[in-house]
Amino acid sequence: MKVGMAWLCLPYHCIVPGGGLSNDGLRFVRSRKKFFIPVKVISKKFRGKFLDLLKQAYDKGDLAFFNEATKLVLRSNFLSLVDTLYDKNWVVFCKKPFKSPAHVVRYLGRYTHRVAISNSRIQAFDGQSVSFAWRDYKDGNKSKVMTLDSAEFSRRFLLHVLPDRFVKIRHYGLLCSRNIKLKLSKCMRLTGNKSLPQAIKVQKDANTCRSCGSTHIIKILVPYSSATVTSP
Repeated sequence: MKVGMAWLCLPYHCIVPGGGLSNDGLRFVRSRKKFFIPVKVISKKFRGKFLDLLKQAYDKGDLAFFNEATKLVLRSNFLSLVDTLYDKNWVVFCKKPFKSPAHVVRYLGRYTHRVAISNSRIQAFDGQSVSFAWRDYKDGNKSKVMTLDSAEFSRRFLLHVLPDRFVKIRHYGLLCSRNIKLKLSKCMRLTGNKSLPQAIKVQKDANTCRSCGSTHIIKILVPYSSATVTSP
């Protein structure tokens, strides 16, 4: 939930190379340093691709509708929704290039290898409701506290749990498995790089205590009936 941390938002993060092989495969064509592509073009392209795949999934019977959305089982209602989505402006944001590979790992790691909410944001739990901190970007980025009943909190948390066998990180083009050894290596040579960069060493160990640095961590299960739990 990126927009205000309280809105339902399903973001897709993409890292795009600043160039690629020419059609004849003999040159590496670089993109312009200060400009890549108009965001309006990316927005329309992404919207078209997404909604086309959505319609394909509907035709294949891969979509399931519940509660108020059951009316979308009727094809005319579904297509009406798709038309409405085509009329809306989709939000696409292009960020400046990262300074280094380490910045890329740290940035994406916040989304790919971390749970939906950190323990430090949990303010209290009384067995019935959960109170947690969030930032309201629409109100000067102020820190606020929201309280939800445990069922609603669990529902929102589980929205971040991917379906079984769903691939979270995907690679295309030069970085896909069939191209990475041949075409990517060729790009490295054409750009004056002799070899592919080595894997970045992880600086933080998940099995190491962040407070004292000890690796002797004991996990304690707190009974569900426990009283209010507050952050340290």
